[in-house]
Amino acid sequence: MYGESYTENPRFLLTEADFEMVRLWRLFRSGWGAGYLPDPGGVLDQPNAMLDAFALMSEAEATLEEQEKKR
Repeated sequence: MYGESYTENPRFLLTEADFEMVRLWRLFRSGWGAGYLPDPGGVLDQPNAMLDAFALMSEAEATLEEQEKKR
């Protein structure tokens, strides 16, 4: 991707749990406002690890979008 080469398709390095996390993140990011949270309650009721993962995925998406704009 963007000049990097892989000996194996990176998709095959992901587990079912990884794809589930992306699916949950997409639900969280969809719609207007905060979207859907996987666990009952508000954002403070969500696991910290999940919120950290959501933040990392959002940051990675923003970086990719910025790189795409420069192309």
